[in-house]
Amino acid sequence: RMLEHDVLPILGEHKAHAIDRSDINALLEKIIARGAPIQANRTLAVTRKMYNWAIEQDLVQSNPCSHVRAPGVEKSRERVLSTTELQVFLARLPDAAMSQVMKLALATILITAQRPSEVRRARWEEFDLISGWWTIPSDTVKNTLSHRVWLSDLAREVLAVARWTNPDREHVFPSRQEDKPMTKSALPQAVARNRDWFGMPAFKPHDLRRTAGSNITSLGHNRLVLGKILNHKEIGVTSVYDRYSYDAEKRTAADHWAKVLGEFGES
Repeated sequence: RMLEHDVLPILGEHKAHAIDRSDINALLEKIIARGAPIQANRTLAVTRKMYNWAIEQDLVQSNPCSHVRAPGVEKSRERVLSTTELQVFLARLPDAAMSQVMKLALATILITAQRPSEVRRARWEEFDLISGWWTIPSDTVKNTLSHRVWLSDLAREVLAVARWTNPDREHVFPSRQEDKPMTKSALPQAVARNRDWFGMPAFKPHDLRRTAGSNITSLGHNRLVLGKILNHKEIGVTSVYDRYSYDAEKRTAADHWAKVLGEFGES
């Protein structure tokens, strides 16, 4: 979409090998001029990736995006729901003005601490509710690393309701119209529509994942285990040699977090 919307209208008539750094900078300046500096960053990233692929395929010899700095200043999101906000969220979610599927998806993000994109695209074939593990395939995960997620009793309760709600669908959280996952915008829009109902400062679905992660470490579980739960890609020589799964530690932390969430829901 970014290539079609921003790159092709400006550079589409150029030969790929003839595009240079000045052309890329001019492209980014046009995007910035319309007030979209972060979109300029994303366009630079996807164009750089496209050229890197072209170099691997021996289609071009250089990448005009090299040494071009991302023009937009990005701020790290830091929204974490407080204990009081979590209690309010859990108390009001059942009566929020959104579909049951969306409520279950939001609860799953909070309980499992997984990415909204991975939750909304989840298929039943990925789940083994007997052993208690959800295996997210590598082609779904952001960092392309297959990931095992422990399903606490609370998570399995939510999934049981999801199965009962849509018993014959391939996706756990399907869209309304056909057997496809809900769209990327569905959950953020649902949360935004219910901001007054929740009665707290604005938050997004991804903030539920961050909230879960922050609480897991506050419960005494170390950041290495949290990284395994969140499936963050490790950098460094040690990670290459450490093939331990950390399944036991992930299970302990996930069950602990689910227990706390259950107590929040009762208070």
